[in-house]
Amino acid sequence: MIFRKKANKLKLVLIDCTKLNVPRKLLFLLELLLSASEIVFGLSLVLIKKAQKKIEWAFRDLGYAIGTRKLPNANAGRQIMLYHGVTKNAKLDINARFISTAQFEQQISYMQSNFHVVSLDEYFKGATHPSKLTIAITFDDGYLNNLIEALPILEKYEVPATFFVTTIREAGYDVLWADVLDLYGYTGGAELTFNGECYIRKNNDFWSGNNKLKNVLKATGWEEKQQFVDEILASNAFLNDPHYFPYFKLMDEQELQKLSASPYATLGSHGLYHNCLDHVSISACQKELEVSKNYLENITQKEVTSLAYPDGSYTREIVDLAEKTGYTMQLSVEQLFAEDTSDFRIENRFGVNPYIRFNNQMECIINGRY
Repeated sequence: MIFRKKANKLKLVLIDCTKLNVPRKLLFLLELLLSASEIVFGLSLVLIKKAQKKIEWAFRDLGYAIGTRKLPNANAGRQIMLYHGVTKNAKLDINARFISTAQFEQQISYMQSNFHVVSLDEYFKGATHPSKLTIAITFDDGYLNNLIEALPILEKYEVPATFFVTTIREAGYDVLWADVLDLYGYTGGAELTFNGECYIRKNNDFWSGNNKLKNVLKATGWEEKQQFVDEILASNAFLNDPHYFPYFKLMDEQELQKLSASPYATLGSHGLYHNCLDHVSISACQKELEVSKNYLENITQKEVTSLAYPDGSYTREIVDLAEKTGYTMQLSVEQLFAEDTSDFRIENRFGVNPYIRFNNQMECIINGRY
C-alpha cells in the first residue's frame, strides 16, 4: 500500500508539472522516478506473495511435525500429475524440475494407497472413483532417468504412467536446448553473448536488462535454438562429465523400446524440438507433430495417440491440427482458452513442486492448488 500511495502521488505531481510548463528535463526525471516506483511496487507484491506462501508451507510443515495437522481426505475428483526428471540426489540449482528417487517413491507409494490411479487412456475415457481422487501420472521430455529411476518404482507399485518424449534425436541431437542453457548457467561463465546481445548470469539465469534469455529462446523457432546449442556445446564440456548425465541424458532408440515394453509405460509425443508451438508457423507445427509421432511409432511399433504441448504452449488451431494428425489425447499445463473447459480432447496437468515437503505436496495435490 505504501508503494502504491507514493506512486499515485507521483502521478499527480507529474500531471501538475505538465500543466505548469515545468522544464522537459525535470519532467523526464519525474517520469523515470514514477516508472521506478511502479516497478518496485510490482516486485514488492511478487516478493510478498512468495514470502507468504513460504510461511504458509512452513506452518503446515510444523503442524505435520508436531501432529496437529493431518492430510485431508482425497475425496472424489480428477487430476493429471506432471513430472520431469527423477535422480538419486536431485540438485535443484541444476534443474528445478527434478525430484529425488526417494521423493518419487514416497509420493507414488502414497498415491497408490490413497488415490485411484489410472492410465491416461482410462482418464480420458472418464474414469472416476466415488470416494477417491482419480489421478494419472505423466512425465515430460524423455530423460534416461525416467527409465533408470522412475520405471522400477512404477512397476514395484503397479502404477501406470505416460512418458512424453521430445524426439530431438531425429534432428541429430541428444540434448534439449533448455537443458543446455540450464547446465551452462550452472557450469559456465558470468556472462553469455548470443545474437550480439550480452546476457549477465543471475542465479543461473541469463539476463539482458529485463529480458531473460530462456524466454527469448522460447519465442524462437528451431533455427535460433540450434544456433544457440551449437555455440554452447562448442565452448563447454559438461556433456562429457558423468556428474551431469542424469540432468540431461535422453533415452535413445533402444532405451525407448525397453521403456515401451513395460506394461506400466505408454509413450506419447512432446514435439520434435521442444518448441513453443504457438511461436512457430502452422506448417512447422504440423511437421513436428507428424515427425515425432512417426519416430515413436517406428521405434515402439505401437500407435502414438497422446501429445503433451512443450511449455504448455498451443492455440485452438493447433488443437484441431493435432487431432487430425492422430492425437486423441492432448495435454497442456494450464488450459489457455475458455473453450478448453468443454473440449474433451485437451486436459490440464498439475506439476510437482520439488521445493516443498511430502505432506505439503500431497495436500496441494488433494486440493488441486498450491
